[in-house]
Amino acid sequence: MAEVTTNTQPKRGKRNRKRQSTKVDMTAMVDVAFLLLTFFVLTSQLADVYVLEQQMPPRSEDGPSRIEVAEQKIMTLYLEGDNQVSWYIGNEHEAWEAADLGNPTVRNQLLAHQRAGLHAGVQPCQGKETSGCWDPIFVIKPTDDSQYRNLVDMLDELIIVSAQKYVIAPMTPEDEAWLASR
Repeated sequence: MAEVTTNTQPKRGKRNRKRQSTKVDMTAMVDVAFLLLTFFVLTSQLADVYVLEQQMPPRSEDGPSRIEVAEQKIMTLYLEGDNQVSWYIGNEHEAWEAADLGNPTVRNQLLAHQRAGLHAGVQPCQGKETSGCWDPIFVIKPTDDSQYRNLVDMLDELIIVSAQKYVIAPMTPEDEAWLASR
């Protein structure tokens, strides 16, 4: 609470005036401030959660459904150690290329594959029908030497180039033999 005190002692050579001093108790205001602070901290949202949406293909009773895809639509990306990525299109292992993951060449190659069929006059796919149209598929295969951050960076690159279809696939013995032989 507030309190007023009076000083009645006269000073030398001056008239006797009553001086009043006030003293305000700040306890109640500090309590209200901490209550408001606690309320706003507990009711505010500190950061948005970013979630990468993934859609899985439908499963049949016999397991995952199999869909035939033209080889020129598939771009296989190998995430290797030291932030390296190697890729080839279709089944052409001999025409592979490699670069650092942060290199603009990687994004340019992803964009080129994304637009390859469109430059050839093939229309983009509409709906579920995928025959006779261009819908590129990116297959990401992380090796044991790659880091999780490399996978996240590659997914970010695919989102930047607006890739609609991508797969994270495990390494097969054939993949490991190819990587070792090149």
